[in-house]
Amino acid sequence: MLNYCQITWRNMPQNTKKRLFTQFRHKFISARVLKIEEISEVTRDITVEIYYKDINVRRRMRRKVRLICELGRMQPSVDGTWGVNPVSMNRVR
Repeated sequence: MLNYCQITWRNMPQNTKKRLFTQFRHKFISARVLKIEEISEVTRDITVEIYYKDINVRRRMRRKVRLICELGRMQPSVDGTWGVNPVSMNRVR
């Protein structure tokens, strides 16, 4: 799941990446988009249902996640790459 994070979070210092890795240690299976809200040209809030494996048990969670489009670390741009802000994963829907 770490691979789907926005560039700013993927390019953090090693100790921050380690904390993120422990948060996203589950194996991502799939996701279903339930709703998309456009906040700005480079920001979307998406309500998703996520399926993942946790110690060989398939689980499901529903979250409202924020996607940010960035060219580089802390560089929002419509020409960038979309990624999930992992802090937004704490919002249960």
